[in-house]
Amino acid sequence: MDHYPGGVFFLLFIAFTVTCSETAGFLPAPTNIRYEWLDPFILQVTWSWQRPAGLPPDCKPVFWIEDLTKKHAQVSMEGSVEWNVSRTYSQRYLSEDLRSGPLSFSVAAECSDPQRKSQAAKITIQTKKPHVPIVENFKCFEDQPKKCTWNPTQKLRIQYRHCGRFEEKLKECTPSDEEYACSLNDTNDTQDVCVVVETDTQIYTFRAERAVRVPPLHITEDKNKLLLTWTPSEVRSVWVFDLWYKECNTSKYLQSSIPTQRISYDPCCIYEFHYRVYAPPELIYVSSVNSSVQTYGSAKCYNAGLVAAIVVPILLFFCVMLSIYCFRRHRDIICPNVPYPSNLLKELMNGTKDPLKPTTLPTPNQEEVDDVQICLASDGPCPQSV
Repeated sequence: MDHYPGGVFFLLFIAFTVTCSETAGFLPAPTNIRYEWLDPFILQVTWSWQRPAGLPPDCKPVFWIEDLTKKHAQVSMEGSVEWNVSRTYSQRYLSEDLRSGPLSFSVAAECSDPQRKSQAAKITIQTKKPHVPIVENFKCFEDQPKKCTWNPTQKLRIQYRHCGRFEEKLKECTPSDEEYACSLNDTNDTQDVCVVVETDTQIYTFRAERAVRVPPLHITEDKNKLLLTWTPSEVRSVWVFDLWYKECNTSKYLQSSIPTQRISYDPCCIYEFHYRVYAPPELIYVSSVNSSVQTYGSAKCYNAGLVAAIVVPILLFFCVMLSIYCFRRHRDIICPNVPYPSNLLKELMNGTKDPLKPTTLPTPNQEEVDDVQICLASDGPCPQSV
């Protein structure tokens, strides 16, 4: 080797160049990647990373965390990739995020130069219990106060906390007098409430739907208008009133932010109303369910043109029939028998009869009258007639 000092130097130079280029171009992948469920909502992923010797001082690595579940599901990529300068990642997950199966993550290290990026370390995350929608129609009514109800189901354990990416102590939903109801305590209007419902073998996590009861709608007549009034709940300062109604089977829609409205009124129509109220989502969205259909009006009115079209022909018919009957009954009076003019002229020329007198005179029937005898009382009794 002493005979070839130049060759030895060349080999050392090549090895040093390759090592430097690998160090400059690639970073080691994260190792010891683990996960832990801090509570039923918060997933925490941790890993280790060893900074290699000879890494330039300007290479300050950050870690590229990708949720492969969202990517492979072909949903919106928003939120599927995050950057983290620490070696811990925490995120909130609900049952709707876990229905497709286990979660899958990859973690890679990268310097400010995109060419310096490590291979990704991957991990698959399981849940402690299968996530199954074991409760339906879960709503928390803010006007009762914070009373939650759900459809009847099996015996459940219900806990809650404010939604967020950080761990928080779970609270029990206080049982109510009703069988399928409980109450929330220590909640505010600026944060969503996340609920966990559990059985011995299943779990279901979700964001509680906040609601209010449907306020009653009062309807009164005001001349040719209908006055609609409702009383808003005090749990919000601003409400929006959605009204769907039918006027003579014509569908109409009205939206208002004040609790009194006037609409045109036709007494010939039957009105059908159904409605809801909701608070704009500046803080937390709150809404009532749609009300049942409420009817108003009796449609007891008459159309003059229609009445005339029906009644007038009937009256004309009866008048014609009555006229025909009267004419037939009194035809001799209305249309007496008049002699022909030729007969009148002939009788005038013959001088036999007065043309102004009738040719025959009616003769009354002569009644038979018994003979009557008149006797004086002094002459004794009258003799009997034979």
